Order: sequence, then structure tokens, then C-alpha cells
Amino acid sequence: MPVLSIDYSRGSATALLVNDDLSYKVSRLPLMSPNIFYANRPSKTQEFLRLLSELEEELDIKIQDKLLIYAATTTDLGVSVKNCRFCSKDEAFRSLYPIDFRYFSHLHVGSSAGVFFEDKNFAAVKKELFFDEKEETLKNYFENLNLYPYIEASSDRDIYEELYYLKEIARTNCPLIPQGNVMEPKTIIFSTTRTVDEERLLARFMLLALDSLCSFGFYNFKFDFSNFLGSSSALSFFENELFQKISMPKFISLGSVVNLADDLTCEIDSGTGTIEDFRVEKGELFTRPLTSGESVVLKVGSKRFGAFEKVVPGGVFGIVLDTRDKDKEKDYPLAQKKLFVKSWEDQLVSVSRAF
Repeated sequence: MPVLSIDYSRGSATALLVNDDLSYKVSRLPLMSPNIFYANRPSKTQEFLRLLSELEEELDIKIQDKLLIYAATTTDLGVSVKNCRFCSKDEAFRSLYPIDFRYFSHLHVGSSAGVFFEDKNFAAVKKELFFDEKEETLKNYFENLNLYPYIEASSDRDIYEELYYLKEIARTNCPLIPQGNVMEPKTIIFSTTRTVDEERLLARFMLLALDSLCSFGFYNFKFDFSNFLGSSSALSFFENELFQKISMPKFISLGSVVNLADDLTCEIDSGTGTIEDFRVEKGELFTRPLTSGESVVLKVGSKRFGAFEKVVPGGVFGIVLDTRDKDKEKDYPLAQKKLFVKSWEDQLVSVSRAF
């Protein structure tokens, strides 16, 4: 019989419908209408039942007693629905092991341990912004966003506030712990319930991930665009054997990032007989187009890190060499921080449009 697996987040939910023949469909839906005032907000049970009703229409199914429903939630909703079993996101994400998976949601960022809204350091966020803002104003902004998570950042001010808010959460609570040789290329899959359907938003999301989670080294970024992993996590927890039978989608390759804070001498061998030689000074950003499915041999020399030769794949943003010193970034002038964010977005977007 069909199985419905739901990733229930603040502001939106993703659902995976698995049919008897193991074919599946992923759907993303908002949880609340912006026309609902908080004073008239429905109960948690009403919200969940409304979601199930919308999924019936979206997925063209009938949610009857025989349909198994599994849902992963950030907190215990206190909801009881016939034939539906709930688990925490912590449990669900841990069951996805050994997939190296990092999850970014609208108001919570986490690894398999999960990180949520409580007890965030707004003073640290305030220090990183490019403009003056009272700490209390920041706190009120995100508390309102916590109540109305369907609101999308529209102004530059809101975008930067949310960017550094999410970076502070991730830096503090879910660092990427390197396994084995730290200089071995690492492939990391990211997923998000946020709307990332435009190149500049995708570039900003990639910067958020790199700045907040990654140590020095070589990274191949992949993006779970449909949120397959999030939506399937409850199924993985409750029926892992069924989960293992499903063919995973081909995650979108965003490209390779070399994250080394030093002066670099570089050589690219694309296998065509032509060798590209260039230098990247410390504190700079270098990008080179390279399509998904292609790879090159990259040689990097550095006084601090030594010499390395790696095969690096391409993607939406090709190859990126970032030589900023992240440990000293907080000491950079605000104007320099803002300039780098804009430079990162402009360069990566220009690479993606070069194809």
C-alpha cells in the first residue's frame, strides 16, 4: 500500500508519497496562509489536518485508514491522527546515516542533531551586520518570523539579517566535523525548506554553508533541490528497509570549492593538452566555469598547507577558490564584509550564466 512520509517544518512541509511499485513524488506546501492573523491561528491539530487535506489534492490520493503516514517534527505537536506515527527530526535525520547530509530550514539549521530557534546569540549577529541595529529589534524581528514563517525576506536589510542569523546558528551548533584526512575532497549534500529557485539565492545559500560549516579543505557541494532527504527521513526512521529500496534522485551539483586561507599557486589540467597556470592571493575569490559531469585535475601549492593534486568536479558554479581567513573575518570592516558577499554572488552568478 502507498506510504506518505512528511517533513513537518515551520512555515512549510515537504511530503514524499511512495507507491507500491516504488515510484514516488515529492511535494512542498506552505503550512499557514499569510491571510490568517495570529489571534485567529488554528490549533496544531487543525494545521496538520489542513496539510493532509491539501496533500490529497496535490498528490491526487485519498488519505484513508489504510494509508500509512509518517511525520518528522521539530517538537512534539501533541497531535493524534489515525494511522499516523510521529518522530523527532533528530531521530529521523540520524536514520539517514551514512549520508553526509546537512539540513537548512526557514528558522532552524541543523545536522542530524537538529538546531532550533531557542537561545540564539543576537549580540553576535548584531556585530556582523552591515548597518546599525538594536539587539532588541533583531530579536523581535526573528520572533515575529518564528510566528509567521511564510514571510520571505525582500529587502537587502532583511536578507542580510537572516543570512547572518543562520550563519551564527550553524557556526555555534552544527560544525562539519572532518573525518580522516582533512584535505581529502568531501562531498556534502545540503537540503532546505527555504525557497531557493533563483541563482543569486542559490549562491547566497552556498556561501552560508561554506562560511558556517566548512573547515579548510576541498568540498564538492550538492543540493537536494526537491528536499527528498528531508521528506524521506521519517520513512527512513520507521521503515528503513523500504527507504533503502527507493532510488535516490540525482542531486544537483553546485560545484567544487577550495577553501584555503593562503596565497595559492594553481594549475588546471582539463585533459585537452592545455595547462592553465594562475595565482590566487590570500583574501581573494577566484571562479572558473566547469559544467556538471566534467572534472579537471587541480594542483594547488601553498606555504601554509603544502602541495595538493585533486580531481575536482564541476557544477552550477564551476570551481571556486576562496582564500579568506574565516577566523579573522569578524575583524574585517563591515564595508569589506558586504563587498565580499556581493562579490561572491556576482562572480558565481556570472559563472552559472556563462554556459
